[in-house]
Amino acid sequence: MKDRGKFGFIVPVALVSTDRMSDIREILHSTSSEVFYYNFDDRPSKIFSGIEHCRSTIVITEKGKGVQKVTTSKFQKWTSEERPRLLNKLKTTSWTVQDQEAKVPKIGTNLERNIIRKLNDASGGKTINDALDANGTNVWYYNATSNWIHAHTEQFIPKTEYFESYAMNGSEIIPQGKGRKKVSSHYKAISIDEKYVYVVNGLLNSSLFYWWFVIWSDGRDLLNQHVTSFPIDLGNFPSGKIGKLQSLVNGLMQSYFDNSNIKMNTRDNGKYCIRIREILPKRSKTIIDQIDDIFAEYFGFTKKEKEFIKTFDLKFRI
Repeated sequence: MKDRGKFGFIVPVALVSTDRMSDIREILHSTSSEVFYYNFDDRPSKIFSGIEHCRSTIVITEKGKGVQKVTTSKFQKWTSEERPRLLNKLKTTSWTVQDQEAKVPKIGTNLERNIIRKLNDASGGKTINDALDANGTNVWYYNATSNWIHAHTEQFIPKTEYFESYAMNGSEIIPQGKGRKKVSSHYKAISIDEKYVYVVNGLLNSSLFYWWFVIWSDGRDLLNQHVTSFPIDLGNFPSGKIGKLQSLVNGLMQSYFDNSNIKMNTRDNGKYCIRIREILPKRSKTIIDQIDDIFAEYFGFTKKEKEFIKTFDLKFRI
């Protein structure tokens, strides 16, 4: 393009949120005078109706000699009725580009930028990765996210039951005999130093971590790097708060179990059936809020910042 020429394109949201797009971000940031990223989820409504997995970013640039800041938006969820007003209502904020290749968070307010700063300041460069221990205790997280992220202790990890035979009573599937239990491949384990296992478990179940996942990820797949890169200095986490989190996590595990749904499905053209325990974190929101209160106090969030996290995208999540 000629100098100050404009460029606009609709691309997958991976442009701002994945490592594999780093070279493209470097080109955009080093050859533009302005860059705008407008980010859209595909649930409950989507930019391209009828196309699945079309989480999108509209990128708009102006030709130049490099940027120090870009404009970014939140990861917008919306309903079809909002389409005529969608762009006018989109919240945006500026983001300083420390590295031309770096990911750009999907945030739309100065408040969110302040929360990121407080996380980084409190952590002093430490992350969950520093608490990994091959001989530690497992925390299991479900990597196929929707509107919630749930993690479990070893005792409460949900398992799928497989039955080789079953009977039908109308549309009801009735398993026969003793089932074989297996952990779903969607549950991934990280081994944590035993001293911090309840802090990490509580954090992964919090709305704070869900927000962190949304702003830095493709909005679909919870990867190990999203977990281990969360900024927190676990070595300086107060022992009193660890005790409170242990009690809340134990209560949350029981709440997940008590409020879960049991589903029966057939597999392989009806050759066998499975029983699935579906976890519904929204039914345990009261406990999750208490966990968020502890982390908000630890990181020094204001009342407004704490409420933003606890109510983040709540009308869609509920």
